[in-house]
Amino acid sequence: MNNMSLDEKIGQLILGQLKGNELNKEMKEFIMKYRLGGYRFSGENIENLPQVTKFISDVKRFCEENSIKEPIFGADQEGGTLSVFENLLSQFPSTMALGATTDVKLAYDEGNVIGYELSNLGIDMAFAPVADLNLQKNNPVIGVRSFGDNPEKVSKFCIKFAKGLNDGGVLNSAKHFPGHGNTTADSHIGLAENSFSEKEIRDIEIKPFIKLIENGIDTIMVSHVIYKNIEKNKIPASMSKIIITDILRNELKYNGVIISDDMEMGAILKKYPIEEAVVKFLLAGGDMALVNGTKEAQIKAVEGIKEAVKLGIISEERINQSVERILKLKSKAKKLKINKKSPRKKTEEVIKDISEKALTLYSDNKKLLPIKKNLKLLLLLPESINMTEADTSGNKINKFGVYLKEKIKNVDIITYKLNENLLGDSDILKKIEKSDILIQGILNGMRFKNQIEFINNISSKIDTIAITLRDPYELKLFSKDITAIAAYSQDDITMKSLAKAITEKFEFNFILPVKI
Repeated sequence: MNNMSLDEKIGQLILGQLKGNELNKEMKEFIMKYRLGGYRFSGENIENLPQVTKFISDVKRFCEENSIKEPIFGADQEGGTLSVFENLLSQFPSTMALGATTDVKLAYDEGNVIGYELSNLGIDMAFAPVADLNLQKNNPVIGVRSFGDNPEKVSKFCIKFAKGLNDGGVLNSAKHFPGHGNTTADSHIGLAENSFSEKEIRDIEIKPFIKLIENGIDTIMVSHVIYKNIEKNKIPASMSKIIITDILRNELKYNGVIISDDMEMGAILKKYPIEEAVVKFLLAGGDMALVNGTKEAQIKAVEGIKEAVKLGIISEERINQSVERILKLKSKAKKLKINKKSPRKKTEEVIKDISEKALTLYSDNKKLLPIKKNLKLLLLLPESINMTEADTSGNKINKFGVYLKEKIKNVDIITYKLNENLLGDSDILKKIEKSDILIQGILNGMRFKNQIEFINNISSKIDTIAITLRDPYELKLFSKDITAIAAYSQDDITMKSLAKAITEKFEFNFILPVKI
């Protein structure tokens, strides 16, 4: 660090994003001038796996040839609903599905696979695990990205998952400190507020982070949520000295790298210019500001820090503290790649185990399961859409109908829009009259309640099976005569396991990972 200029040190404090999917002249000029500490991979950087490997290799080689500190490449590859590489890498059931298995060994195995696949591409860090407890049924952004709502259980899963990532060859990052699960707003869009008392936050939401710190978590990502009963100034956690320095650094003794959530989220940009937001984050005690929108915003962030140093707002000594932590982190990243362990189990086996152990039978009062092979079925499936900016699950087609037809031949399949008036759809109503059993997939029924209204109304006319394809909270809203199953996910293997589960003798799980 001693031979680094102040400008080089300042660059280390930004986790930016390169625009494009190959190293070009404009990109080289940007890298040379600003020398950022790292870059987050997003969809626009990804075409195919050989291209990703070459892109990262080209950037790192360019940095080495020009005496630039090698940047960290990170990716939102949580497994489940937020997986930036989508079908290019292994597709796992949602994080909540993993939590539903109650098998922490599977958490290690999934983390190990994800880490190994990322490491082979040249990625250095996974922005995972999600250590948030999903405590609000209407939480729009966490939901099935969480392992559950029990602090002790979530802690155990997070620890194993984080260890798996490390053993696979990448750094890990616990998010979103001190907890984003007790909110009903999406910080990608606007400010979210946590109404818990300080005692509740400490006793419940922070627990997984404490356990992860005790087990050597590499980085912690701080949320943009307002914790009004801790930070009386009602500023986001990412700008709060009380939360970052007083609690995370001093009280919890965390000495690793603290990363902000994306500074270009609506929660920040609607109230703060990017250069002001980044400076406030650093003054609060943070190390690396995530700036993942425009190139102009990344430049403003760097220039904002330079100006703050020039004006004496931030000291070079303060910058040195963060740079020292960042360089130490980069050193660990290299060691992890050298010592990475290949997964102990076949990936397909891990995914199958998770999907089968997660499937939760909530009710089957009419004993409809397993479904007799000679019956005529009507399958209603909702369209797949991304529910938030932190969601990639809507980019693929639900194949449950394909797998169900492999088990039972006489199946009609209809796809409906989430806001559709199903009771007014004459085609659906006619097909119900000619069917023996209705199976309906429910997606975010707490938000799109027309699905609940329809299935409860129609269940008096036909034997009905409801499958929650994401959040399980709507299970308790179904009529008692409806057979209800929680799948937590729409990935291919889960849908294949589901088709097997409802048509054969199958050992369901009976315990939900959250209270409903």
